[in-house]
Amino acid sequence: MLQSLHIVNFAIIEDTIIELTDGATVFTGETGAGKSILIDALAILLGRRARTDLIRTGAEFFKVEGVFSADDEIVSILSSFGFDAADSQIIITRKLNRSGRGICTINGDFCTVKQLEFIGRKLVRLHEQNDAIELLSSEYCRRIIDRFTPEISTLRDEYDHIYQEWKETKEMLQYIDVIVDGKYEEDKKDMMLQFK
Repeated sequence: MLQSLHIVNFAIIEDTIIELTDGATVFTGETGAGKSILIDALAILLGRRARTDLIRTGAEFFKVEGVFSADDEIVSILSSFGFDAADSQIIITRKLNRSGRGICTINGDFCTVKQLEFIGRKLVRLHEQNDAIELLSSEYCRRIIDRFTPEISTLRDEYDHIYQEWKETKEMLQYIDVIVDGKYEEDKKDMMLQFK
């Protein structure tokens, strides 16, 4: 979960810190209020392509930094990439200067934009225009519901186990039916031959 966002020299923003709390966050406001700038900054922090035209007029660079809390899945991913993930707090920083040179860090260690993008997709779900189409995906809906509470995750794991057992039992019964049907057909042929 995103806990805070620090934006420096990004578009019209000189320096701002946004603190967030648990639950959903919705940015609302008049046209031109800067909602898109906040979303663009967050998207760039999470791996979207950064452009020099987003650097504030008169500045030499922009910097976006986010502090996130991470679950076990994210900690495991960070560890697999070789990043320090001792606690469940992640600090991601993205900086770009006027010459187009940029740096990305996760907990102070340099990372690639691809790594940032991969981890970013796991950390935050940005909803933008036309994103509602994803709600039609049963896999997406299941993932959202399954992550809601640990109890649901446990029940989902139990269900998956029972469902797998059921599928195996069903396949075995179908196999037995084939054998029994095959034996019945053989017996039927033998009986017909006896009558001839």
